[in-house]
Amino acid sequence: MNSIFEQIQQAVNSGRRVVLATVVDKKGHGPAAPGARMLVDEDGSAIGTVGGGALEQAALKAAVALFQTGKTALIRYNLDDDDQLVDAKETGMVCGGNTSIFFELMGDSPHLVLLGAGHVGQAILAHAALLGYRLTVADSRKGLLSGISHHKTVQLPDYRDGYDNLGITSRSFVVIATHSHAFDAMAMAKIYKLPVQPAYIGVLASRKKAEAMVKKLKEQHPDADLSRLHMPVGLKIGGPAPQEIAISILAEIQAIRYGKTGQNHMGEKW
Repeated sequence: MNSIFEQIQQAVNSGRRVVLATVVDKKGHGPAAPGARMLVDEDGSAIGTVGGGALEQAALKAAVALFQTGKTALIRYNLDDDDQLVDAKETGMVCGGNTSIFFELMGDSPHLVLLGAGHVGQAILAHAALLGYRLTVADSRKGLLSGISHHKTVQLPDYRDGYDNLGITSRSFVVIATHSHAFDAMAMAKIYKLPVQPAYIGVLASRKKAEAMVKKLKEQHPDADLSRLHMPVGLKIGGPAPQEIAISILAEIQAIRYGKTGQNHMGEKW
């Protein structure tokens, strides 16, 4: 079996979130020594152990709660002489002993999927990497993809297939900026056919092109949730250069990511 650290790396690479629970201190009687670790998935399944019994059940509950709060936590658990949990809060009451466990959410970096590695795409890539996004880049042009390192690349020869390889989840941000309006429309329709919809879909297009593409999308997918669609993509902050457009797009994604949507620089609502 892979070590816990190898499991963490696999989770991070695949975009899966996990919580690492580590025993950092033990005083008196207790079931696990400092350094004992347990890795917990969102469904509550776990590998490793922080001592078993009532302590481990309490730790599992705390770990699962961390997926909602996203905050690290240090919790001291007080135990009696039979390793039964007395109090899960730091009350200062010590019977048999106490164990402190540190909980840390891993693999929570935002995921940006970029369809199109042209001038705007390359500019987005450069800025997004500085912001800590986990990046997946797709294009039909193999030569452009071969020049991209340190990020996942996927070749979509005609933008008709291959979307299952992009790793899109409900927490992903998708930007469509291909070298063809036909490919843009095709990619947008394919994204809306996925079983899991991303948190954000941004499409590089003029207002006229956007209206035509939305009309066609509604015909193809009458029940499509357009609240997540941002087209023309990016905040209305001005600037025609690829680097400036990239900044406007990433600024919009940051606003969505942090719930700052009530501003007049946002684009049209479809």
